[in-house]
Amino acid sequence: MNITASYELTVVIPIFSQEESLPELFSALEKYKNKSTHRFCVLFVDDASTDKSLTLIRDHCAKVQDAFYISLLRRNGISGALKAGLLHTFSENVGYLDPEIKLDPLQFEKLFAKLPDAGMVCGERDFSKNRSLRHYVAKIASLIRRSITHDGLKDALSPVKLAKTELLKKLPWFSGMHYLMPALMILSGNRVNSVIIESYGRRTSMRRHSSLCELLALLCDLLIFMWMRCRYIDPAVGEGNLKQK
Repeated sequence: MNITASYELTVVIPIFSQEESLPELFSALEKYKNKSTHRFCVLFVDDASTDKSLTLIRDHCAKVQDAFYISLLRRNGISGALKAGLLHTFSENVGYLDPEIKLDPLQFEKLFAKLPDAGMVCGERDFSKNRSLRHYVAKIASLIRRSITHDGLKDALSPVKLAKTELLKKLPWFSGMHYLMPALMILSGNRVNSVIIESYGRRTSMRRHSSLCELLALLCDLLIFMWMRCRYIDPAVGEGNLKQK
């Protein structure tokens, strides 16, 4: 057990070669610290960045209290970096923040209000006024995902999530599961709530994957989810004679 156990919330942020956007992210997190009603720390997970991201993270954590980091030896993707962060998290609650999306981390306050009766809360963006091609592709992907997972979420790529650490650690992990964390939480018998959040575009204009590639990846992940759901086992014990000594 490490120092994160002394906090109410650990915000895990996967980072891969994002040196240009890190200063803005650091500033937003510091502002949140001054307004948050929950004692939290930040855990940066450097996913084998090829630029100066690790140097910037290391320097930031050396200067700022309640900021920590781990660095992975090889690239694992978002889901792998999240798992690494989760394995090193021992606070009661754990949060996920997408470093590429511009949003106020204070949005976590909205999520906390919905957490008491749920295992996870997702922050959903309002795309009602977005008419871009990417929006329509994302809308189609969301319809496909919801028809299979029944998670009820319109924003498949929710940029901010909050969950109870113990429950999240029990979920099966595989590449691409960050899309399906809410569905897996529901499959394990836990409730998932959602709240509308405000986002302000991306921190950088560079996109790592095309809309088509993301759609194909999501379809593959959904096939895996369908296979898992058919074979999911959750034994319910009726009685026994095990006693504590």
